[in-house]
Amino acid sequence: MTTAPLVALLVSALVALVTISNWRYGLICIIAIGVLQDVLRKLTPDVPSYYIVWSAVMFALVALVALSRRALEGRETLWMGDRQLRAAFYLYFALVAVHSLHALIRWGTPVVPVFGLLFYLGPIIALVLVLAFARNQLWMQRYVSAYLLIMVPVCLTVYLSPQFKDSIPVLREVGSFVGRELVIYDAGTILYSYSGLLRVGEIAAFHAAISAALLSIVLYQRDAGAFKRGVALLLIILLLGAIFLTGRRKMLMALSIYWVLQFALLNILRTGFSRRMVVFAALGIAVTLGVGLVSGEGESSLYLTRGASVFGSVSERVETSVDLFQWALNRSSWLGLGAGVASQGMRYTEVDLFRYVGGSSESGIGLIAVELGLPGILVITWLGFNVARVLWARLRMIATVDDTLLIQAVSYLALLLANVATFATATQLYGDYFVLITLGVLAGGLYACIYRASRKKALLLYLRASLQQRECVGST
Repeated sequence: MTTAPLVALLVSALVALVTISNWRYGLICIIAIGVLQDVLRKLTPDVPSYYIVWSAVMFALVALVALSRRALEGRETLWMGDRQLRAAFYLYFALVAVHSLHALIRWGTPVVPVFGLLFYLGPIIALVLVLAFARNQLWMQRYVSAYLLIMVPVCLTVYLSPQFKDSIPVLREVGSFVGRELVIYDAGTILYSYSGLLRVGEIAAFHAAISAALLSIVLYQRDAGAFKRGVALLLIILLLGAIFLTGRRKMLMALSIYWVLQFALLNILRTGFSRRMVVFAALGIAVTLGVGLVSGEGESSLYLTRGASVFGSVSERVETSVDLFQWALNRSSWLGLGAGVASQGMRYTEVDLFRYVGGSSESGIGLIAVELGLPGILVITWLGFNVARVLWARLRMIATVDDTLLIQAVSYLALLLANVATFATATQLYGDYFVLITLGVLAGGLYACIYRASRKKALLLYLRASLQQRECVGST
């Protein structure tokens, strides 16, 4: 359908007008663009790859408008007032800058460092933007609501793909249009990765997992009624089924990690354990284990069998990641080949670096090692340690101030950590710019929770001091 590019231009113009009017609504509109970029790509002859950067371009516009309105927080927000964390961030920025310059000089094209900068700095820019966006809790609620209203129905279209993908082209995986459809050889047969309206099954699985994770927050909210929890639980189950049909197992593992971390952190930070949530956790474990016991000869049973096998393949994935890490160090002479050399976007350029990178970048630690070398691994580890140290202190502070903020902050953190674990073993998913924007939004939401809790604590301390002062004056 040749009108698809025209539709994309019209939508871009409309979103640009919305962004100029109110950049916060522009950020919310990017959720719709994240879906449309896949749908319109399928409707365009030869499924051109330029649609992939659509969400990134519009996000850059939103960031520029917010910057021009002086809405963005300063750099100080990144290190949350901690000097050691500030030093770690500066070291990280210096590392990325050096390796971007290294990539430019070594490979003789600006394309390589541009991809590197997008990957290493894009989520941080999103974090700062979303912190400014979500300082008012209402805006973060609007974003999450819009994300769920758009992404849950879109992810559930995965159920339509097995039956209607041949008659409705937008339900097919994008690779099928150019003869490169993903085929999975598992469970003793051939399985297809169903993607629904989204580009590939892996992207559909990611957004289904994010949606399920955000819905699970409702189960922890003490003011949520039985009906609201029931609807959330039903949607979570449907989204899990959609993930199984994508055939992409890593997001099932990510969700398992998320739910364990969410439950553990909340109960550590809260005073006492919630018996109700122990029941939820036990039911979740029972369902997870029960999936592996499902028997049958239908296609659905084969997808369930494959999904359940993810837990048995963890050790194999870890061993593969370690091997890829060692291979990456050897290929990069331990110093790195430059930021961006292993980017998935390189396949759409005329620069062929695969013979230098090989398959070493298929795991997250391998990608960082081949691009930034051992110094990059050490710097990012040091940054991660300091971020974890400061975040833990801030979470303990939130626990004393506001339980609702604690639930949100812990959930965002657990979801980010689950994706870090997934990234460490497989990187393909995280080359998608809309995925990086989504993770940046979650990180910004976490920072925003800390910001609001700090303001609330400062207000409580002020009121307490004022009350004590009045009592002292009254007693005299």
